[in-house]
Amino acid sequence: MLTKTLVVAVAFATSVFAQAPLVLNTPPEAHQCQPTLITWEGGEPSYFLVFQRDNEVIESFGTLGSNAFNWNTNVPAGSVITLALIDAIQQFVLSAPFTVLQGSSNCTLI
Repeated sequence: MLTKTLVVAVAFATSVFAQAPLVLNTPPEAHQCQPTLITWEGGEPSYFLVFQRDNEVIESFGTLGSNAFNWNTNVPAGSVITLALIDAIQQFVLSAPFTVLQGSSNCTLI
């Protein structure tokens, strides 16, 4: 009986503490005024996503429940953007910096 209880306790502890690490995928490309799909894996919902340009926060979106976000790329071509993502248990990750490419001009830029 003790062995069975110990096995159940170890299995429970493993499932509670074995969470996938949070990984933020750098978009392969982003074009001005066009949607850019931002994706991530692991972590615990909900998520808080931050967009930075020149080390300044330009946009942020919180209480994201899924592992993807469509960003209306409302920054000028040539902008270098870094993403930050924080999950519900305070895991924090950064994307690699990426440069916004030329696109359309039918949106309001920040």
